[in-house]
Amino acid sequence: MLGPAAQVLGRTATRRGCEELREQLQAAVRSVPDPPADHPELRVACDRVIRACIQRLGDPGSAAEGEGECRGHLTSLLGLAVLACEGLRASSAPGGRCAPLYLERLVFHLLRCACSRGLAPSCAPLCGLLLAGLSGSPLPEAGTVARSAYALLWGAAPSLPRGPSLSLRLQALRLLALDPSSALLAQRFAQSCRLHLQGEGSEGPSLSGETLSLLRDLLKPPPLEDGHHHRPQQQQLALCCQLALQAASSLSKAGFHTQTRELLQGASALFRGQGKGEDGPFLSALQLAQLSAGLRAPSPNPGRTLSRALGTLRSAGDSPGPPGRQALAAGCRFLLSELRLQAERAGGRGGGGGGEEKARSPGLRELFQLSTFLHVYLELEVSSSPDAGTLKLCYQNLDLFTREVYEFLMDPEEEDSAGAEKLLPPSKLIVEKMVEVEEGLVSLGQTDYIGATGLRLYNLAYGFYSRKLFGEAVEMAVTLRGDGHPPDLFSRSTLPLDRVARFYRLLVQCYRKLGELDKAMETVCMWLLAQGDPSSGRETEPIALWACLKADAVKSGDEELQLRTLKDALQPWGVPSPRLAELLQEELRAYKGLQTDTSRERFNVICDLLQLCSPPGPEPGTEPPTLRLRAMQLLELAQLLCYRDFTQHTECSAMDCVEEALTILGSLKETPENWEQLLDDRANAYLWRYVCDLESRIRESVERCRRLGSIPEPGLDPEDGDPNDMEYEEKQQGALSVHDHIDFNLTAESKRCESLDEALSLWKRLLLSGSPATLRNPEQTAHALHLTAALYRLMDKPFQVIESYNLLLRLLEPMEDTLPIANVLLQLGETLLAVSCLGPVQVDVTVCLLTLTSLYPRGDREELLQLTRLRKGRVPVTVGIPASVSTVLSEFDSILAEQREISNETELKAWWDGRTSLDRRMRELVESLERDVLGCWKGLLLTAPPDPQLDVEAAAVCDLLGGPRDSDQELLKAMLGASSVLSDSDVQSLADRLGGAKGQKVLPRLQAAVHALRCLPTDPPRTCSSQLVLILDKHLQRLPWESIPTLRAHRVSRLPSFQFLLAYVAASTLQLRSVLTEGLNPSSVYYVLNPQGNLPNTEKTFKDWFRRRPGWEGVVGRGPSEGKLKSVLCNRDLYLYAGHGAGVRFLEGQEVQKLSCRAASLLLGCSSAALALRGDLEGVGILLKYMMAGCPLFLGNLWDVTDKDIDRYMDRLLRGWLEAGSQTSLLQYVAHARTAPKLKYLIGASPVVYGLSVSLQ
Repeated sequence: MLGPAAQVLGRTATRRGCEELREQLQAAVRSVPDPPADHPELRVACDRVIRACIQRLGDPGSAAEGEGECRGHLTSLLGLAVLACEGLRASSAPGGRCAPLYLERLVFHLLRCACSRGLAPSCAPLCGLLLAGLSGSPLPEAGTVARSAYALLWGAAPSLPRGPSLSLRLQALRLLALDPSSALLAQRFAQSCRLHLQGEGSEGPSLSGETLSLLRDLLKPPPLEDGHHHRPQQQQLALCCQLALQAASSLSKAGFHTQTRELLQGASALFRGQGKGEDGPFLSALQLAQLSAGLRAPSPNPGRTLSRALGTLRSAGDSPGPPGRQALAAGCRFLLSELRLQAERAGGRGGGGGGEEKARSPGLRELFQLSTFLHVYLELEVSSSPDAGTLKLCYQNLDLFTREVYEFLMDPEEEDSAGAEKLLPPSKLIVEKMVEVEEGLVSLGQTDYIGATGLRLYNLAYGFYSRKLFGEAVEMAVTLRGDGHPPDLFSRSTLPLDRVARFYRLLVQCYRKLGELDKAMETVCMWLLAQGDPSSGRETEPIALWACLKADAVKSGDEELQLRTLKDALQPWGVPSPRLAELLQEELRAYKGLQTDTSRERFNVICDLLQLCSPPGPEPGTEPPTLRLRAMQLLELAQLLCYRDFTQHTECSAMDCVEEALTILGSLKETPENWEQLLDDRANAYLWRYVCDLESRIRESVERCRRLGSIPEPGLDPEDGDPNDMEYEEKQQGALSVHDHIDFNLTAESKRCESLDEALSLWKRLLLSGSPATLRNPEQTAHALHLTAALYRLMDKPFQVIESYNLLLRLLEPMEDTLPIANVLLQLGETLLAVSCLGPVQVDVTVCLLTLTSLYPRGDREELLQLTRLRKGRVPVTVGIPASVSTVLSEFDSILAEQREISNETELKAWWDGRTSLDRRMRELVESLERDVLGCWKGLLLTAPPDPQLDVEAAAVCDLLGGPRDSDQELLKAMLGASSVLSDSDVQSLADRLGGAKGQKVLPRLQAAVHALRCLPTDPPRTCSSQLVLILDKHLQRLPWESIPTLRAHRVSRLPSFQFLLAYVAASTLQLRSVLTEGLNPSSVYYVLNPQGNLPNTEKTFKDWFRRRPGWEGVVGRGPSEGKLKSVLCNRDLYLYAGHGAGVRFLEGQEVQKLSCRAASLLLGCSSAALALRGDLEGVGILLKYMMAGCPLFLGNLWDVTDKDIDRYMDRLLRGWLEAGSQTSLLQYVAHARTAPKLKYLIGASPVVYGLSVSLQ
């Protein structure tokens, strides 16, 4: 018909030849009737054309034209091949001469050649022919051809654009669906969805359309011989349902919600067309997914959605087959996924800004519906043997319920709060299911889920506790309790040891609230047994709670619980004696920490310990392991008997106990391992021998005076009610002050203090040996040294007091908690002042204390401001200044409040106009502080260098005033020394204030003195390099005093109180290492820059510069670890923080307070130096924690600032200071940098310094 094969091949060599062949072949094909009949001539011609096209397409060099012509030729070849394939099928009658799958094999070769030439997007007709030929074929070779074609098309898809690539992949999946043994189809379809939607420019509509097209093909099986079609099998329907849900899930996660809805509606229509009815499981699964659209509405109603979902599940039938159950489970997963997303979007509920509507927490009815829905879902999901992935989904969905219940219980505004107790039964059932799923996951090797349910259980129990439903909280908490001995709260879900404490703590508190103290005590014992490693130190908290429970028992009058000891409670459970002794010692420490009388409980514990320390006699030549412990408990008993009367329970006295303890300690051999602890124990014993002897003699003296009738018989011992033996010095002072008739004098008895001297000698040998001592109980030794110092102070032995405090500092130095060090330094400072030991210390500062002695918030009366100036070697000066400070404070509060409002302004011009106006108001406020509040007394804040002329002028004015006191002459010197800043009106006011009625007489002489001092030579300049330290009361500390005109260019810092200055002086006296004395090393710097990652301008400004600085280390764009910050503050010279606030989220104030802080700290976040007022109490803030930790200098902001302007301040400050060279003071550049921000008062006045001046090395 078309010529021999060679001629046909030759005609396909050109595009024109292909088109001519196509015209001829198309005419021949049209002549063939439908259905196909046997036409040998046409069949041969089509076969030749197909083979010629295969040869041409497979030969890369067969087309020699240009690129465009070549592409057209290849397209013509492909079109000709498709027509030839259709002609071959039409001319081959069923059962004809063609071999089985002959045409399909040719089509496969055409596909392979077309894909190799880049024609894959045009292969849809060939794929259709292949599908039509392979569908329904019983031959095993059909599956082989289908799999090969699938692999071919799938491999060609990645090289195509997004849309064609998806189409080709789904064509490949159509071929894969022909192989019933393949399980790859669903997996490959999910991969296709993911690849199509990932990245930018994803197309939701194309995925929706292509998926529906695929479903139509999969749900349309090949026709039967009679022209009818097979009904899709359950497996086929399940597969199509799975694919529809997979595509819908992918579209929904990508944000294509409209396309998701259209896809699910189209898929539902296709399933209805299968004649399965509205109540089929597959259609029900799609309907469940469609319900998720209601959860994305502006005002979603999860309750209505869940109600409809339950109705849909009921309509799916009572017993769907396995494919139907899987489909329904998939539909439930889809809906639950949207519920989880909604819960995540709700987040903290009510915390969203930007005008978003407050997310509504679920109500009781919704939670019950969710519980019911989850139970149905779980039955569907785990009906067969689920894999790990399925179980993880189950756990996530069950966890949704626990989180929603927790949110409900923690929402104080929830309308259904009255019925919260009804959530207990469903919550327990869900937890039971979660445990089952957890056990399944763990059995499959998913160890990350061990204990997961225990953590959720805690949240639920805490939720009930927060609603004060303590009984329900207990029932929830014991859901997983086992029946072992002792009982285990986590018999089925092992809770990590680091989470055990809060769970038991919650349960104990619930029992306390319910008044069930016996169960609370049992829970504490369970807690102790669950701690694991005895050396972990986790027993402190539960035993502290045990002590509180015993105190509760005393208050309630429960005699049985009062007599119950920890030893009685634990011994039935087989706790070994060594471990029991450790716990009892901890119990003894817990009783000491209570602010109530626990002497009876302590006595019982000590007796239990002494009983444990009395084993059968040791073998000759050996020491019983508990002998030393017995000595320590005898000392504890001595301390108790020293202040309490236990004659009804024991015959021994306090001195008997001490002597036996000294005998035991003297019998123990010193070894390299124990000598330090042994010395410490002996020192304690000698201290308490002295105390017991002293107490005995005091009691004898009291009794003697009472017998003589000089002291009335009291109803109670004057020392009853004070349980803390370590506060001995205060009790001694108090007792001696109230008992005027006691004929006893500590000074006269100083010759009898050999035991106390021996104790001090032993501690000196121990703590001054060089290396840090290893002590049994450093805290107890610290208390003992405190007591020793107090006793020596009572005997007026200051040098022994100093020695005791020096030893105490040596002991405390390695510890993290620096608050005790600060206390010791204050005590030592007072002692050094008392013995005039501060002579060699040079601290060149002027201290000014400003205090409001009266404040009237309404401003209807004038307040009084007191200003006191202290200067070394000078008489203190104090003046009272009438001023309307409340008006200034009100304006200050108004400025800060308006600043917060303007910060939310989105229009740039309005934002700048508002802030510029506030900057002017802040400047006016600062000037008002100087003009209207301080007035003429602002000169007291300045210090002039010594000048003979100043003394002459001050003496002359004093003579006119009638020879005032030294303090008045010092006041005149201070004011005249500030002549350069006094205006004429200031001089007039000063004359009136100083002279009173003589004011006009004094004025001319005062003006002359001011003029004379102004005219003194200015070379060298009449300035003073001393630092001004402001100590401000809780009201005045809020105001920016450093920015008043008189002080704006001076070196000014603050201190919270005068005691901090004494502590700095004491540290200098003791030559403790500090940047204050050694100078600051500019290479020893650590910085935290933009730790929250949302200050890009700050990071850009400083990142490269900081990293170029030699020796500097830090983190950028992320937060540091707590341990790293602790190390930085203790070991570095400078700590820079450029982020939000003061970085409390990275290192809390309580942890800062425990450190020994070396680093000067610059924290430039908002309000980092603010002290918040709480009622009548003093201000609180993070800076106080730094100061108590010994921080030499703390720079922070008094109020909130903007990042760009404070960046300008920080840049000017650091560059100016660090580039100025050695011996340069930071305070000088703190003042200089205030001019760097655009808003020089609203921002520039915010940074202030606490501490003393720090200079570069």
